[in-house]
Amino acid sequence: MSLAAVVDISRQGLVGLVSDASRRNETNAFTSDNGHNGVKNLAGVFDIRQRHTGKPYPPHHTMLGPNDLKPGIFFVYQGQPYEVLETHHLKMQHRRPVVQTRMRNLLSGKQYERNFAQSDLFEEADIQRQQVKFLYAHRDEFWFSEANDSSKRFQLSQDLLGDSTRFLKPNTEAEAIVFDGRIINVELPIKLDFRVVEAPPAIRGNTAQGGVKSVKLETGTMVNVPLFVNEGDIVRVNTQTGEYTERVDKK
Repeated sequence: MSLAAVVDISRQGLVGLVSDASRRNETNAFTSDNGHNGVKNLAGVFDIRQRHTGKPYPPHHTMLGPNDLKPGIFFVYQGQPYEVLETHHLKMQHRRPVVQTRMRNLLSGKQYERNFAQSDLFEEADIQRQQVKFLYAHRDEFWFSEANDSSKRFQLSQDLLGDSTRFLKPNTEAEAIVFDGRIINVELPIKLDFRVVEAPPAIRGNTAQGGVKSVKLETGTMVNVPLFVNEGDIVRVNTQTGEYTERVDKK
């Protein structure tokens, strides 16, 4: 046998060894160390699929029925993300029961009421959250930035933010709601502290308003507080209801 033939046989053997090793590596991705299917290794299979086909493995979406719609749940309805605000189970005579749902469109901020049958199915909205802080307002535009990088900014409209704009002051930290790779809204902490900048004096014996008076906060919004609250005091307010909860510090 000639030297060239020997070299050619050796080269073919080396190629075969490399191919076998590649096949074993991909096969190992399907199984865990003990020979059973493993979630960790299945991720390797998906990576291999993407390398070979250019298509990622399709994500898993949780499906929700009407009974799964509880306050705070995010779901997709007619292609848009919604948050469930309130639900009631209605049983009507000679009709199948329905779930009356009050919900908020996360893109527009508008609220709707819909009745859903037990057979209706919805995709759970893949909502991510990101820490941000409020910077300033210009007309009806409200500018925010990432919590740790004020150069990365974005703005949301007053129509979208709704009543929460009443409680926005510079450097207020909040949570941005991210859907489909973009920020669609911002949620404030449930309770925030504000300084009272204007407060009428309490008139002894004045109980016509139930022992409360209206004061102006540093953001310019008005809230009802007990008569003992004075200008310069720090009060805590529920940003969801707009109601006074307690006095944190007094002047």
